[in-house]
Amino acid sequence: MASTLPPSTTGFATVSTQPDVRLFYSVTPPALPLDPARPVIVLSSSLAASTELWDAFTAAFAPTHTIVRYDARFHGRSPLSSTSDYDYKTGHTIDDLADDVIVVLDTLGIGAQHAPAFVGLSIGGGVGVSLAARYPDRFGSFVIVGTRSHAAPGDAARMAERAAFYKTHGARAQAEQSVVRWFGTTWPSASPANAAKAKHVADIVEQTPLEGFVASAAALNRMDLREQAAAIGKRQRQSPSATEGNRNNKTNVLFVVGADDGALVVAESKQLAAAAGSPLEVVAECGHIVNVQQPARFHELVRAWIARE
Repeated sequence: MASTLPPSTTGFATVSTQPDVRLFYSVTPPALPLDPARPVIVLSSSLAASTELWDAFTAAFAPTHTIVRYDARFHGRSPLSSTSDYDYKTGHTIDDLADDVIVVLDTLGIGAQHAPAFVGLSIGGGVGVSLAARYPDRFGSFVIVGTRSHAAPGDAARMAERAAFYKTHGARAQAEQSVVRWFGTTWPSASPANAAKAKHVADIVEQTPLEGFVASAAALNRMDLREQAAAIGKRQRQSPSATEGNRNNKTNVLFVVGADDGALVVAESKQLAAAAGSPLEVVAECGHIVNVQQPARFHELVRAWIARE
C-alpha cells in the first residue's frame, strides 16, 4: 500500500552482546534531539508484525507528534542473533520484551521527562501492561489493545501447531492464516480497500522469520499479566488523584479491544481493565488489528486519551 510517511531516523538498539540481540527502530519525523513541543508516542506491534503495521497511524500523528516504532526481537528488521547457539525455542518473556522498550528509549535519550505515550497491540499490549506495572514513571499514558491476560492450557499446543504449519507450508501460508484469525473473511471481502489492507498485513507478517515467531510464542505461552494489572490498580487507588470526585484522572491506562476479536481476548481485556481500575473501549465492527480495521475510531481514541488532563 502506498505511504505518505515523512522521513524517519532509523537505527539499531543493542539489548545485549552476549547473546547478540539488537532491535531496529525508527523515529518519525527525524527529530533527534527531540523537539519538546512534540509529544512522543511509542508503538509496539502484534506477534509476527513489524513497524509497517503502524504506517497509517504514523502518517496521521507525525504532523503533531514524534513517533517511535521498533521491531521486536527477531521480527521485521530486527536481525536474528549472530550468537550461533541462541536458543529461540526457550525465547524470552513479556518482561524481557518490556525491558527492550526501555533500552530503545535510553538509546534515543527519551527519559522520564518526555513522558511518552505507549500504544501496544496484542503481545505489544502485554508489553504495555508490564511497562505500566514496572516502569510507570517513564511514561505519561498507555493504550493497551487486544491483549490476553494469561496463557491457558492448550495455548502452547496451538502455537506449536502454527510453527509446524509455518515449517511445512511456508511464511506466506502462515501469514494468510493469521490474517483470517485477525480479520475473519467477511471484512476483507467487503471492499477492494479492505482486501488491500488485509493483503498488506499478510505481506508484513510474511517477513517474520520462524525463529522470531517461536521465540515470542514462548513468551505468550508463559505470560500472566494478572498480578501486574492488580499492581497497577493498587497503585492508582493509592494515588492522590484517585478520588470519587476525580475518577477520570485516577488511571493513565486505557484498554481497547475489537468487539469481534476472539472471545478470550475480549473477556480477558475486560478482566485486565477491571483489575487495573482502567476504562475499556470496545470498538464495534472490528477484530484483532484495531488500528488497521477501524483506524479513524482508533486514532480518535488515542488522541483523546493522551491529550486528556
